[in-house]
Amino acid sequence: MKKRACAVLLAAVMIFSFTACGADNKESTSASTGSSSDSDMKLKVIATPAPASCSQVAVAEAMGYFEEEGLDVDIQYVTNLSDMASIIAGGGCDAAFNSYYTVMTWIDSGLDVKVIAANNDMGGTQAAAIRKDIDITSPKDLEKCKLGLVPGAEVNVAIMRMCDEYGVDFDAINKVEVQPADQLSAFESGDIDIIACWEPWLTKAESMGGRFLLSGNKADIAGVPSDVDWLTLYETTVVPASAISEKPEELAALLRCTKKAEDFINSNRDEAVKIVAKVCESDEEEIAGIMQKNDYRWGVDPEYKETMSSLEDFMYEHKITQHEIDFDSVHDFSILKKAVPEAYTLEK
Repeated sequence: MKKRACAVLLAAVMIFSFTACGADNKESTSASTGSSSDSDMKLKVIATPAPASCSQVAVAEAMGYFEEEGLDVDIQYVTNLSDMASIIAGGGCDAAFNSYYTVMTWIDSGLDVKVIAANNDMGGTQAAAIRKDIDITSPKDLEKCKLGLVPGAEVNVAIMRMCDEYGVDFDAINKVEVQPADQLSAFESGDIDIIACWEPWLTKAESMGGRFLLSGNKADIAGVPSDVDWLTLYETTVVPASAISEKPEELAALLRCTKKAEDFINSNRDEAVKIVAKVCESDEEEIAGIMQKNDYRWGVDPEYKETMSSLEDFMYEHKITQHEIDFDSVHDFSILKKAVPEAYTLEK
């Protein structure tokens, strides 16, 4: 793929950008779960109340997997992701669930964290929809459109890669920087032609008469194959670096629980949808559609390293990150290899 600098939009990227499945500005904390309140195995965990982030931890809690491991988990659901980074920096959590894209911006800013597992590919939930009255006969027609987007959002990578591949001048596109809820209002009023963000906002835009345009792995643009490879984006388990030595047994138990939850999600989707919808406070049908777009494949393999290394390069070349980030320096799989050895195939 040819690469061209498209840094104008992303020069303004903030380290606490809203991630791929964002939600309204509300925050909730679940009750602690575990074998007993005086358990020695305690963890503070944070996630966003959206399917890509919270599915495994929500299912693990609901199904009693933490209790089975003797693990006392306090789950805090945080919708404002700048708060999530602040909680980690302040020592307020032992583990978090967030996209690798966001984790890289944290590391680029100096936050001392490590990725210890990969949870699912949510590239399909990072997408764009276009008003049905806008006629697009080729990717170049997008240069005439007014595009609503969130500075620093992961879907921007998919759009930029599409531009690189099909000779679209990304800088020529009329871009309106606006948060998802306001994008939806502007989309409905006709003030923007394209909404680009993450679920559930895309589903909402389509219900208002929008037409799916593209995501990290699909496209509906004349002259473009329906299956594309513009954004493979893993949700990850990320921990403060100090937690690896301070809480290795607790983190090992957490990984076993989330792997078991992943298996449950793949084999009992209807029941999993009910659990996740309750945590997300959303309609079950909407959550089912979003979860269908997630690729639940828990573990670390060569494809994970290849695609995330490519994302690291892209983010640096387009000035999303200011420092080159090395895959091996970001990850520590020592706990994963012991806790769930079958899920680690990177070196096999």
